[in-house]
Amino acid sequence: MVERIGDNRSKAYALAAELWVSTIVAPKTLDDFQILQKDAIAVALGTTDAYLQNHIRFHIGWEEVHRGRMNDAREWARELMQVGAHLNDPRSTGFGLGLLTWIALASDSHAEALENSEQSLAVAVTPIDRLSAISAKGSALILLGRIDEGVPLLKELRERCTADGCLYFLNTADVLNGLVEILQGNIGKGIRLIEDVISRLDKAGDRFGADWTWRKCICR
Repeated sequence: MVERIGDNRSKAYALAAELWVSTIVAPKTLDDFQILQKDAIAVALGTTDAYLQNHIRFHIGWEEVHRGRMNDAREWARELMQVGAHLNDPRSTGFGLGLLTWIALASDSHAEALENSEQSLAVAVTPIDRLSAISAKGSALILLGRIDEGVPLLKELRERCTADGCLYFLNTADVLNGLVEILQGNIGKGIRLIEDVISRLDKAGDRFGADWTWRKCICR
């Protein structure tokens, strides 16, 4: 379809989707991924679609997080924030802050994650941006042991996800609920909740999500 349409915007959206699929279900070799990211950035810069350019930068940074290349992920986050400052674009700034938040969570820097998530929430423009920021802030609070503050955010996250049909962040809410049960002494119940999410992610083909859940919760 993209070859038939033949314009840069369509090609860039296709490459953005390929980046996302690579992270979630079909990982590429590092060499192939680097070729893909260069192609995606080059094509996106040939368009006037600001969202598309931000989207691709975020996906590249997100892939770097999953590869454990945190310094590279931070560079993409900083570039997003620089673009946001230059264009006075809160969406780009929010993408950058969101990426920094998840980098901090993956690195067990929970206080830093909380600070970044609050800034991300302050500039959130769209419902999905707000869901991501709420999810990250709730994660940071619970991992810091501030359960009384984190639980209301989990409730808000679950209600919003259920109302909007957003299953992606609903998994996060369920995982965090499991972690809360563990921290409150209900270890068996908490582990079962988390294992249910891992099973759902495995069945959906989201190996990275399942692995992330295992490392951040069960292995703690």
